[in-house]
Amino acid sequence: MFSTTAALTRGTHISAFVATAVLIGGTLAVANSSRGATNEEADTEKAAPTLMAVKFHADWCGPCQRMKPVLEEVKGSYAESQVLFVTLDLTDKKSSHQAALLASALGLDELWAYNAGSTGRLFLVDASEKSIKDTITVAHSAEDIGEILDGLK
Repeated sequence: MFSTTAALTRGTHISAFVATAVLIGGTLAVANSSRGATNEEADTEKAAPTLMAVKFHADWCGPCQRMKPVLEEVKGSYAESQVLFVTLDLTDKKSSHQAALLASALGLDELWAYNAGSTGRLFLVDASEKSIKDTITVAHSAEDIGEILDGLK
């Protein structure tokens, strides 16, 4: 069973949004809880992503560490967009196993197989087709990534 809970940051405060995903018999069940959210915020939270930015990361990966602040900047700019940022952590055997489960739950089995355990790359994936639209590396600046994301919207 796979389970995760996360708080999303908006601006300078933390919204009381909690998402819990559970993998049960190959089916992903997601439960959302929003405390104190306005109707507009609740509508935004229900929207499905059109694009997934999938980072293959490991704590020991130098390029991953250099990409981290750039991607944090980009995430802040796209916090209210239809881009879902996902990190698949390959740091060790346990995190890799959880990453494989998450990739499978998101329908990214082919991307998982294609990447073959490499780290330091961010794949921009069409959320409905599950096809790779672009690949981001440490050579890309936040501005470069923003231009690419804007072109894929």
